[in-house]
Amino acid sequence: MDACNLSAFDDILPIMRPHRISFYAASSLHFGLLGNRFAHFAQQGNSGYEGNISLKDIETAVAVSDLANRYGMPLAELAQRYLFSIEEATRVVMGARKLSQVTDTISCWKKGALSKRLFDEITQKILRD
Repeated sequence: MDACNLSAFDDILPIMRPHRISFYAASSLHFGLLGNRFAHFAQQGNSGYEGNISLKDIETAVAVSDLANRYGMPLAELAQRYLFSIEEATRVVMGARKLSQVTDTISCWKKGALSKRLFDEITQKILRD
């Protein structure tokens, strides 16, 4: 569950909800696709990451990146704040490897949820066929 893939709503959440089990959302930047490795994946595809990043995920990330640019927001910030805006993401696991990534994530958290309008625009990009 992140700003390029909402498959958890189809496969994991329906099993967890009836049992009131918390959902731990991990990889808010989708293995770097929505962060510092966006350009690499957008240009070179998902080779070596086929099990984690689909071609549709990359297409969606490109569309979401366009929205981030339109709103004057870094893609990684938009992606993290999108995840923070998802009510069903009751827990978020940070995948930071560097202190700067931790502080960036905290900064995004402090900025809070996205506007409903932007959240809905991103969701529509993800759900398109």
